[in-house]
Amino acid sequence: MFDTVSDRLQQLSYKHAILRLALVSATKEGMQEFENEALAMFAINLETETRSIIEQHDKEMEQQKGQHHADNQN
Repeated sequence: MFDTVSDRLQQLSYKHAILRLALVSATKEGMQEFENEALAMFAINLETETRSIIEQHDKEMEQQKGQHHADNQN
């Protein structure tokens, strides 16, 4: 499990690279139906993970804003 948004984004960039390579390979060689389905599932999971990271980042930014606001009032 990755703790920071930065760590998760690094892993996500690797997964995006894998997806791009798979898509290039698919267009060059043609794919069987099960390969298309597997690639589609990978892309869907990647999109879900991307949304999760964005949500985590947004929460962290809100927490930081709240902390800065609290610090400024003290």
